Amino acid sequence: MHDAVDWKIIDANPFCKVRTQRSTVKVNEFVPREGVDKLMKKANLVWQVILGLSRYGGLRTPSETLSLRWENIDWEMMSWHS
Repeated sequence: MHDAVDWKIIDANPFCKVRTQRSTVKVNEFVPREGVDKLMKKANLVWQVILGLSRYGGLRTPSETLSLRWENIDWEMMSWHS
């Protein structure tokens, strides 16, 4: 928005006085391989898949793992898409 004002596309930034709240909750926590392996040994099959896809497949949890559907899997290419 500052660039739009600088370039005279708009007269003023309508959001310049908007204040956001800061969260004290840690959003991203890294879980080491050993921790995930321990969890997977104790978890049922569904949770093993969720944990494995999240930790080793790079999926974001819970949004991407819970949105997976069988029809999104391309078995020939061995990949999936959302």
